[in-house]
Amino acid sequence: MNLQFDVASVKPVKDCGNFQRFRNTPGALEVRNMQPAVLIRNAYRLVMEGQLTGEPRWADDECFDMQAKADEDPTIALAEARNRNLLRLQSLLTSRFQLKAHWQNKRQPAYVLLVAKSSPRLKPSLPGAAHATRQGRGTLACTSCSLPTLAVFLSNFLKRPVQDDTGIQGLYDIDLAFEPLDNPPSQETGVPSLAAALQDQLGLKLGSRKLQVKSLVVDHIEHPSLN
Repeated sequence: MNLQFDVASVKPVKDCGNFQRFRNTPGALEVRNMQPAVLIRNAYRLVMEGQLTGEPRWADDECFDMQAKADEDPTIALAEARNRNLLRLQSLLTSRFQLKAHWQNKRQPAYVLLVAKSSPRLKPSLPGAAHATRQGRGTLACTSCSLPTLAVFLSNFLKRPVQDDTGIQGLYDIDLAFEPLDNPPSQETGVPSLAAALQDQLGLKLGSRKLQVKSLVVDHIEHPSLN
């Protein structure tokens, strides 16, 4: 299915900051301060850090804003409308960033997201709430967030694949605060570690496992054509 946005604006951001937004609503996509590598992960539903390889350094370092719109059938379910936008984003990456890539499988060390003994502490999202995220050093806020999506963000923080094995369905509002993983070990902040925050704030935990990971290998990507 070759879906495309009707109109799309791509603009470079002078300096990448801590604030990022990826807002996916029926017929519209809003991106703020996001690297092309992150856009690729979102577009192809790459839920683990190790699933994207081969991208040049600038694709991980440089940030862009994006506004894109398409006429969408109002009768289409919210989840399907969001999925269609991700397919449109794949087309946009091909046309504006000249992205070329291929799939391969490899086995590597990973984490799995599990339910802790204390049981989940998750706040269900309001019906029809738009998916939006905000993340920084030691913070993650995600509205209308599935557990596989949470695994994506944990993978980004941990720099290792994270697979959702909770078996929990549905969408939730997640607000997670933890000590940044790059803080010096001797620095005492009073903020919980990521493992402690997951258990205390969400009732979840991480386990270790080797997984067969389907990876997307970037063969070619260029700085985008702008408008």
